[in-house]
Amino acid sequence: MHRGSSLRAIRMIRPDPTTMSISLLAFFFFLGGLLGHVYAGRCDFSAQTAFRDYLSDYCLWFGQTGTSVSFTRCLLLYFSGVCAAFLFGFSSLGVVFIPLFSSGLGFFAFYTVSCFAQAFGKNGVLLAAALIAIRLVFTLPCFFAVAGESLLMSLRLAALTIGREKRLPPTGGRYFVIFILCLFCLCVGVFFERFLTPILFRAAVNAVEFGS
Repeated sequence: MHRGSSLRAIRMIRPDPTTMSISLLAFFFFLGGLLGHVYAGRCDFSAQTAFRDYLSDYCLWFGQTGTSVSFTRCLLLYFSGVCAAFLFGFSSLGVVFIPLFSSGLGFFAFYTVSCFAQAFGKNGVLLAAALIAIRLVFTLPCFFAVAGESLLMSLRLAALTIGREKRLPPTGGRYFVIFILCLFCLCVGVFFERFLTPILFRAAVNAVEFGS
């Protein structure tokens, strides 16, 4: 009786597969971020100087014009990762490519912040946050929500391919509901990106007194 109770207790505290999948993707995200931070710091002095001049000119131009990111670029930045993760959920290749997408998101996010920080110190962190914070607030939760489910589906397909599974469980409607809800959230994010990010970035540029 005691042994049966112990086994039931172990089953009750077993981690949820989706939680484990998202945790794994979060690990790859931060691993990619670490690589992006290290890569940004390996530039030599001349490259850093040239990049600092480029960012200074960019910040001044963006702060003065307030030009928003093009609609096409917004769609690419917001929807590419989520849609790719969703599609790879129907292929065993997703076992490899979904974690790679997660690493790529981390790499470019941390690389951007590191470049701004190296160019402008603490002010650079403020500038980078104004530039990419809204995008990350919308894209990261949506990506992890979809990619976490996609990775599990891809793992099941891979197990079926190598004969570890006799049949593939049917795809639940929950997967499609999550994807559709995330698409809606990303549409809201594109709206904020187009109209709010220029205001925030212009305010950050003025706060660090560019061109003064």
